[in-house]
Amino acid sequence: MVNKGYFNGMLTDNKFRPWGDLDWVMKRYPSVKWYYLGCLATEERCLSAYDYLDDEGHLVKSIFYEIVDPHDTERHKHFREQNKIRLSARSVSDFEIEMHNLLESPSLIVSSINCRS
Repeated sequence: MVNKGYFNGMLTDNKFRPWGDLDWVMKRYPSVKWYYLGCLATEERCLSAYDYLDDEGHLVKSIFYEIVDPHDTERHKHFREQNKIRLSARSVSDFEIEMHNLLESPSLIVSSINCRS
């Protein structure tokens, strides 16, 4: 999740730390609209932060990376598909889903983000 105008406020010692209590960030930037980058995974929790921000009307646009593991199974596919359905059914904001391989070059992910800037 990156807001281009507030990214530096989330840096500590010049290191980006993308974990922690989302409420802590939102209390400091209550009226900010965010661009969200998330991972569409097999667990329900992959949509938790998105759900919160979408419900509160804080999202401008969202991109989900669906990461395909080299040992992907039908069960993995089933759970990712369930999360896609859940995302489509509840989404208020605009979102995209882009597929990537687990061990692909980081430059492909960076170029995916850069083409949207």
